[in-house]
Amino acid sequence: VLPFRNSGPPEDDYLADGLTEDLIDTLSVSPGLKLRPRASVLSFRGSTADPREVGRLLDVQVVVDGSVRRVGGSLRISTRLIGVSDGFQLWAKRFDRPEADALVVSDEAAHAIADALSIDPASPLRQAPSDASAIDLYLRGKQELRLIWREPVRRAVELFEQAHRRAPADVTLLAAYARARARLWYFDGGAAEAREARELAERALTLAPERGESWLALASVRFAEQDVAAAAQLLSQALRRSPQLAEAHELWAEVALDVLDPEEALARYRTALALDPELRCRYQMARLHAYAGRWDEVDALESVPVDDEQTRTLQAASRVRMALWSPNAEERVKGISAPTSAEDLMPVKYAEACLAVIRSGGVSEQVRAFMDSQFAQQHQAPRLATFKHMLATELTAYVLDLPAAMRQLESAVSAGLTDQNWLERCPVLAPLRKLPEFERLSAVTRQRAARARAI
Repeated sequence: VLPFRNSGPPEDDYLADGLTEDLIDTLSVSPGLKLRPRASVLSFRGSTADPREVGRLLDVQVVVDGSVRRVGGSLRISTRLIGVSDGFQLWAKRFDRPEADALVVSDEAAHAIADALSIDPASPLRQAPSDASAIDLYLRGKQELRLIWREPVRRAVELFEQAHRRAPADVTLLAAYARARARLWYFDGGAAEAREARELAERALTLAPERGESWLALASVRFAEQDVAAAAQLLSQALRRSPQLAEAHELWAEVALDVLDPEEALARYRTALALDPELRCRYQMARLHAYAGRWDEVDALESVPVDDEQTRTLQAASRVRMALWSPNAEERVKGISAPTSAEDLMPVKYAEACLAVIRSGGVSEQVRAFMDSQFAQQHQAPRLATFKHMLATELTAYVLDLPAAMRQLESAVSAGLTDQNWLERCPVLAPLRKLPEFERLSAVTRQRAARARAI
């Protein structure tokens, strides 16, 4: 499925991107039909290349080519199916529909394409939401959710909430809204936020258990709750229904980061990136290479150029953390500045603290105050609370304040730590592994990880 062309103004590009992604997801569940992932066609976005030539380059038999244009309150969507070997047009159709029908058109096109190829489509047609603007809000929300920090997530929640109010029975919107709520809970905490995310995801799964997005929504909630075994089980169901759902592969890789062999976890991240190279997986992959002491691989992943503030912040925080883990931390932080951001971000403050610890060789009162402030918030998502204790463990272990490090590690385990790889492989924790109480905490984490591996 080639990237749909936007025939309207540039601000409508999100419509073409959203329709392309949705059509790929819908077609991917048709038995007997194999699709190239979205990642393999992204380089052809905006291209005027002959679809037959593109098809030959991608080594496929047929190509879907399409365009979208907003006309007033309606969409004009043109699609055609082209045989690569002979250039014959196997099927074509133009849809002039209200904006609310955007995803319904995606379903109709998928069914018609499957019929043209004599393949039975696996999923039923979706019903259009009752309000024409709901789908536009949904597509804008998806664009925001691709970003990673708090403010874009808040904007995504607001957009999905508006869409959901206009079309409360639309499961596609409902599942996306639940995922956004789960991510906002991760950042902001709060019992009400947690309850809302959980209820939305459970409702999506009740209404549409045949859709991978429904299972992914509840998996996202369980992962934030630090119930990794439940998240793994839900993700396996999501991928059974939507095998090209990149976000499900990404979350499955996050589970693997904790509980599977690092090489297997790396393979899962590579699968997610192959489906969607715009995912921000590289810094978790760098962590897996650091476990094995492959610092050249760490540097290669952390030096990939980025062009947006969100990813630059993540990149800088990762570089500082990996410096803390390395055998030559002081050398690695030379010339590194703490990241900056328009938002008040915990990773920025952590990077500043980490740089101060490496350069001074001690934990200042200012750094201790920062760490203490991270645990004062009530009703934090267990996953984030655990992560904060992990970072505090690393900082105190680095300066060999082993009693403080063990207290932080104890708190991480109490919060639900499942990251067996970190506990057993993180270089900066080496002094802790010689202490008798470390084995007790490690045994608890191994047991949790084993439950997730059993899925």
